[in-house]
Amino acid sequence: MRQFKKLFFLPLMVFALLTSCQKEEVNIVNPTEESIIKNNSTTATLMSRTATNDGSVDNIIDNANCLEIILPVTVTANGITVTIESITDYSVLEGILDEFTNDNDEVAITFPIHVTLNNYTEIVLNSQEELNQAIEGCVGENEEDDDIECIDFKYPISFSIYNTSFQIIETKTINNDSELYHFMESLDGAILASLNFPVSLINPSGEIIEVASNQELDEALSNADEACDEDDDYDYNDDDSDCTETYVDELLMKCHWVAVSYNGDNQLTDYDVYFKENQQLLVTGNGVQFEGVWSTSQSTANTVSVEISQLGGGTHEDLNGQWSVTDCSEYGRFVFVKDSVEMVMEKECQTSPDCTEEEVKNYLNYCVWNVVDFNGSNDLLEYDLSFDLDGTFSVTGNGQSTTANWSISMSATNDVEVELSNIAGANIQAINGTWKVYQCAENRMKFINNNGGYFIVERQNCYTEEELFNAALECQWKVNSLIVDGVDFTDNNPFLFTFYENEFAIASNGDVISYGSLTAESTSNDQLVVLLSIFNNSTLGDYYVVKSITNEVIIFESGNKELKLVRNCDNSTPDEDVVQIKEWMTDGNWSITYALEDSVDITADYYSIDFDFQSNTDLVGFNNNDQISSTLHWNVVRDQSGKLRFVIDYLGTFPYWQMDDDWYITEVTSTRIELHYVNDSTNNEFVLVFEKQ
Repeated sequence: MRQFKKLFFLPLMVFALLTSCQKEEVNIVNPTEESIIKNNSTTATLMSRTATNDGSVDNIIDNANCLEIILPVTVTANGITVTIESITDYSVLEGILDEFTNDNDEVAITFPIHVTLNNYTEIVLNSQEELNQAIEGCVGENEEDDDIECIDFKYPISFSIYNTSFQIIETKTINNDSELYHFMESLDGAILASLNFPVSLINPSGEIIEVASNQELDEALSNADEACDEDDDYDYNDDDSDCTETYVDELLMKCHWVAVSYNGDNQLTDYDVYFKENQQLLVTGNGVQFEGVWSTSQSTANTVSVEISQLGGGTHEDLNGQWSVTDCSEYGRFVFVKDSVEMVMEKECQTSPDCTEEEVKNYLNYCVWNVVDFNGSNDLLEYDLSFDLDGTFSVTGNGQSTTANWSISMSATNDVEVELSNIAGANIQAINGTWKVYQCAENRMKFINNNGGYFIVERQNCYTEEELFNAALECQWKVNSLIVDGVDFTDNNPFLFTFYENEFAIASNGDVISYGSLTAESTSNDQLVVLLSIFNNSTLGDYYVVKSITNEVIIFESGNKELKLVRNCDNSTPDEDVVQIKEWMTDGNWSITYALEDSVDITADYYSIDFDFQSNTDLVGFNNNDQISSTLHWNVVRDQSGKLRFVIDYLGTFPYWQMDDDWYITEVTSTRIELHYVNDSTNNEFVLVFEKQ
C-alpha cells in the first residue's frame, strides 16, 4: 500500500502557467422607446435618404440625378457607337466626346432602356421623349436633393423586429442600400423595429465611423449631408485633373486598400493591400502575407496606370498586371481596368474614436491575449500576452516565459498608442515598438505601425470556477484526446472521469479505479487554472489552463499538452447495489473494528476514532469527538468486471492516510462493511472493517 502521495498546491504553480486562456459582436437587447425606429421619424428619414439610389453616376448620358440607366446600354457619340457594359466604360465615352473640339458632343441612346429610379423602382423607357418626361421629375444640376451621398453604411446591418409585448420575433439582416431603403419604406405602426448596434459607417475619406445608438447615428448622417461634393453636375470633365500620377501615388499610400469588386466578384475582399512608400507592396489576409512591387506611370493621353508585379501564391495573384485608373475619387474609391477586367478598390482608414486609453487598458488587463495574426501570418500564434496594470506583461510561448513592459498614451493626432518594449525571445520580439490601436473591442484588437505592419490579438475565454463545475458535474467525462509534445497518448489513458462538487475526482478504466481531485483558481488576470491530481498517473495529472468549456467538451492546456474531455451520459441508470451501500454508509457514524496492513494488525491506530460518511462524498473523522483538520473523500463504484469498490482518498496525517485506496468490498450489510486490497509488489493483503455504532 502507498505510504504518502506528494501534492504541490495550486498557488505555487499558477505563475508558471500563463499559457493560452483562449470581429466585433452586435448586441441585441430589449428596446427602449428611444431605440424604436418609427416611420417618418428622424432616424428613418435619414437612413432612407442615405440608402436612396444616386442616379448621378451616368450623367454623361442622361443628364439626370434621379434615375440610373441599367447597363448594358448602347449609345452613339460623334458618329461612333459604343456599348456601355460597366461604369468604367463611361471613360471610353468620355474619350470619344473629348476627341474633337468642333462637335456638339451629343449622346444618342438606343432605346428601349431600363432605368432605376431613386426609390429602386425599375421602369422601361422606349424613346427619348419618355426619358425626357421622366427627367422632368428630377431636380436640376447641382440643386439640393434628398439623397445623402457623403456617407455609406458598411453592410451587413441588422434590425430586431418585436411584437407588441416587445419580444423579438425576427432578426432582419440588410445587405445593401436597396434592401435598407425598402425596409425603411415598409415601416408602419404595426412593425416595431430597432437597429442592432454597433453600426459602422464609411465617410468620403474611407474612414470607418462606429455608432452605438440612434442619437449617434442621426448625428453622423446629418453631419454628412452636403459634407462633400456630390458631383451632381453634368460636366463630366470637371474632375479629370484630379486623377494625376502624383495624386494617385499620394492617395494609394494612405491607409490600406481592399478590392471590393473584381469583375463583380468578391474573391479578393479578404485581402488588405498596402502600397508602401518604397514601392514595395504588401498583401495580407487569410492568415498569410505576400510581397510584391508597384509603380505608377502617366501616358501622353493623361491616363494613369498602376503596375503591380511579383505577387505569387494564390488568388491575390490576380492583382498582378498593368491597371489603368479610370476613376480616382478623393473619397477613397478607385476603379482599375486591365484588358476586360474591372477592379474596384476602396481605401480603409478605420479608427476607433470611442476607444479611450482607459478602455484599452482595461480590455488588455482582463484575461490573456493570443497573437492570432502578425502581418498576415500565424507565426506568433503560439504566444500569449498577459498584461498587468503595473506596466509589465508576460509573454508565454515557444517553451519560454518572459516579462516585458508596456505603456499606453494618446498621440498628438488623438490616436491611442501602445508602447511595447523589452520583449525578448525569438520571433515575438518583432512586436517591440509603438503601435496605434486600429481596431478596438473587448475581445479583439488590431494594432498598426507607421511601416504598414500590424498584429491582431484575441482574448482567450476566461472561465470561472462555477462555470467549470457546472459543466463537470453533469454526467461523466471521457478522455477524448491527450496530446503531449505532439505525441498522442489517448490510447494509453482511456479513463472515464466522475467529478464531484467537493473537488473529489474518480477516474475509471475497466477494472482500474484511480482517484484524486480537480481544484480550480483564477489568476490575477482572471484566467482559470486547474490542478488535476490523479494517483499513479503523472501523464493525466498536471496544472492546466482552462482552454474551453461547453456542454459537450472541456479542454485543458499545459504548455505543449492538451487534454480534451467529452461528456458521457451512458451510465445514467443508477446501480441499485451502489445506491443501497451509500444509503447504509450515510446513515449514522462508523468506526474501524479491524485493520490489517502488510499482515500487521493496526486496529489500535483507529481507537477512539469515529467516521461520518457524508452524502456529498466527504468523509469526516472525529478523534474523541474532535474533528480532524482535513476532510477525506469516499465513494462506492462498480468496476467493469462487476465488482463493488470502495474508494477512500486522503493525503493528510497519520493514521488516516493508511485508509487511502480503491478497496474491494468483500462483505457488506447495513451495519458492517469489510474491505480488502492486495499489495501488488508484496502480495500482502490489507483489510479494513467498518461497523456502524
